[in-house]
Amino acid sequence: MSGEAADSELSRAHELMRRYSATGDPELLYDLMQLKVLGQPVPDRPPGHLYVLAATALLERFDRTEETRYLDKAVDMLRGAGAAQPEGDPQLHRILCDLGTSLRTRFERGGDLADLHEAVELGRRTAEMTGPGHPDHSGMLSQLGTSLLARGERDGKGPASTSAPDLDEAIDCFRRAVAEAPSTGLGRAMYLTNLSSALQSRFARTGDPASLDEAVDANQQALAVLPAGAPPQAAIHANLSRALRWRFGRYGEQADLDQAIEHARHATELMGEGNPHLREIRESLGEALRSRFEWRRDLADLDETIAQFRLVAAAVPADHPLRSAYLQRLSSALLVRFGVAGDMADFTESAACVRPDAAPEVSGESGGLRP
Repeated sequence: MSGEAADSELSRAHELMRRYSATGDPELLYDLMQLKVLGQPVPDRPPGHLYVLAATALLERFDRTEETRYLDKAVDMLRGAGAAQPEGDPQLHRILCDLGTSLRTRFERGGDLADLHEAVELGRRTAEMTGPGHPDHSGMLSQLGTSLLARGERDGKGPASTSAPDLDEAIDCFRRAVAEAPSTGLGRAMYLTNLSSALQSRFARTGDPASLDEAVDANQQALAVLPAGAPPQAAIHANLSRALRWRFGRYGEQADLDQAIEHARHATELMGEGNPHLREIRESLGEALRSRFEWRRDLADLDETIAQFRLVAAAVPADHPLRSAYLQRLSSALLVRFGVAGDMADFTESAACVRPDAAPEVSGESGGLRP
C-alpha cells in the first residue's frame, strides 16, 4: 500500500474510532474492519496498530452488550495483530496476553476447551518471552495462572480426585507473581487475590486445610496492600468472605462466620446495582446470615437473610434456570420465620414462592411478593 493510500485509510480508521467512541454505533466497527489498512504496514505506526485499536473497541462493545459476535471478532483482530508483529517486538507479549484473555473469556461463555488450551499455551509463551526481571513478567505469570486455574476447575468437575496438576501449577504461578511484585499496590493485591482463589479451589478439590488457611491469609494481605478506593476492593472482600465461610464450615469458629458476613456486606455496598456478580454476593451473604441465625437464633439475622434472598430472586427473570432454586431458598427462610414469629404473611409468601401453578413476581423491597 502506498504511503498516500495508507495515510488516507489510517485517517479514515481513526475517524471511525472517534465516531464509535462518541456514539457506540456498532456499524462503525464493521466499517473499520473492512479497511485494507488493517492488514498492511502503516508508516510511523507499530505493526498491527489498527488491529489492536479494532480489538479494543470490539472488546468494549462485548463488555457492554455481552454479544459473543463482538468477542469472536476481537479474537480475530488480536490474531491478526499477533501475526503482524515480528518476533522480538517489545509489544508482542502484550498482544498475545490480550488474545489469551479473550480466548479464556470465550471459553467461559461457550465452553470450547480448545480456546482454554490455547489460552494456557499463550500464557506459557508470554511468561517465557518476558522472563524474570522484566517489568511485565509478574503480570504474564498471573495471566498464565488464571488460565491454568480455569482449566483445573473445569477438570475438577469430573470424578473426584486429589490430583490437580493445573491447580498446583496455577498456585505456583501466582506465588511467583506475588514474589516479583512491588510490596504494595494494585498489582500485588490482585496477584494475592488470584492466589487465594486458586488455594480455595485446591481446598475444594483435596480438602487440604492448609490451603484454606493460606487462602484466607492471602486475601487479608491483598486488602492490606490495596490502594484506598481501588476498583477491585469489592471483589477482594467477596473472595475473602467465601474463604472465611468455608473455614467456618470446617472448624466451626464463630469469628470466621462473623467476619465472612462483614466482608460480604462490604462487597455488596461497594458493588453497583449493575454489577453481574452482585446477585452471587447477596446469595452468599444470605446463606451466611442464615447459618448464624441457626447458631445464635437472633431473628435480625433471619430478617436480613430473607431481605437478601428477596433481592436475589428479584434480580432474575421469570425464565432464568435458577429462579426456582432462588425462590425455594426464599420460601424455606420465610417458613422458618413463620415458625418462630407466627406471622401468616410469611406462610402465605412462602407457599406462593413454590406453588407449581404460579410464577410469583418478587419485589426486592421488604414487601416481598407483588400482587
